[in-house]
Amino acid sequence: MGIGEKTLLLVSGSREMSVLTGTSQAQVLSPDKGYTVKKVSSSNTFIVKRGNRYTEIKHVLELVENPLDLEKIHDSIPSSSIWNLLPPVDVQGCFYLGDSQIELVEKELKLLKLSGGYAKINYKDMADVACYISSVKECSDFGIKMDIYPEIVKEWALRNFTGDPAEVALHCLLACDEGGNMEIFLKSWEEMHLDEVNIGDLTQRVNSTFIPQKKKERLQQYLNKLTG
Repeated sequence: MGIGEKTLLLVSGSREMSVLTGTSQAQVLSPDKGYTVKKVSSSNTFIVKRGNRYTEIKHVLELVENPLDLEKIHDSIPSSSIWNLLPPVDVQGCFYLGDSQIELVEKELKLLKLSGGYAKINYKDMADVACYISSVKECSDFGIKMDIYPEIVKEWALRNFTGDPAEVALHCLLACDEGGNMEIFLKSWEEMHLDEVNIGDLTQRVNSTFIPQKKKERLQQYLNKLTG
């Protein structure tokens, strides 16, 4: 959006206006983004032409795009196990996101889509899934082997994981994190037999993946220790 530009919504009828102003802070969702209504002005000057039909505009709403705060969204969803999913969280409704925004959130946070919202899978289960896919991906009956998971989890796993070495190492790294306890981390890492992982590839994967900032800082400390 350029300097001086504004996002405006033109409202033609009183019914539409009552829906938009039914809350203390009105929200508008488009297919791409969600917006908060910043200002409402009456209008007797706007006329919109649709084909051969002219419509008088009753109100002009100035909109502000709702920010896409991945960390805030991540922290608002409790972690679930793939074997014991918690009730879904209506992320789109809670944060007033457009369809394109919620699709990006689902992809970046690796959320599991359920009826009525999303679940966030814990890092241990993510690591288990990545390791399992890595171990069976070359099998001729790969699809059958993935049937160990419930169908909805299987679909989620196939969308989000490929089982490549850097991916496996990243999620094992995330699962090993114990709030900054280097001794526990190094012990867990050693037990996973990942000491020969290419640290450069792993560092690149860490930098290109959404990870909560404090956790990412701890991961950088772990990586520095591994390369030191």
